[in-house]
Amino acid sequence: MMGWADIFSETQAPSILTPHGTYFLDDYYCCTLGCKCTKVQLAIVRAASVTEVHGSATLDYRSNRVTFQPEPGFPQNGLQELLNRFFEQHLDLRAELRRRGEFMAGPVATSVNESVTLRPSRNRSRFVAPPPEVVAKVATIPVARVGRNESCPCGSGRKYKKCCLAL
Repeated sequence: MMGWADIFSETQAPSILTPHGTYFLDDYYCCTLGCKCTKVQLAIVRAASVTEVHGSATLDYRSNRVTFQPEPGFPQNGLQELLNRFFEQHLDLRAELRRRGEFMAGPVATSVNESVTLRPSRNRSRFVAPPPEVVAKVATIPVARVGRNESCPCGSGRKYKKCCLAL
């Protein structure tokens, strides 16, 4: 598992303000090349004088199923309530987590598993679009070089030359 903020440190974590303080959501993804999992691990952290992790939740961004792992002494329904508040206050959060998960499973997983330098390209996958603020940083992440007659890394099933290379 690799955290989005570990790679894109300038990204601000989603936060909510409650009567008990400010909470942040850290997201972690599987970066195993070829893995088909669609889960994101969400750590729910309270910002205080000492940062407190209240627990985590695993969200399957395809089925929207959530499982909770509260820290000892913190009730599961409290963790569920906090996560629901994140989704209520950040309406696009589910879509953003899915987009990040697909990005981490594609270009980032490749870069973690291969040590070939990425050539900067104007063409990005139409299925996985990194946010504009990280496009420049993505150009420095090493990924495997794709041959023009190989399958496109975007997952379309077509040859690279007929898909993303042609854009």
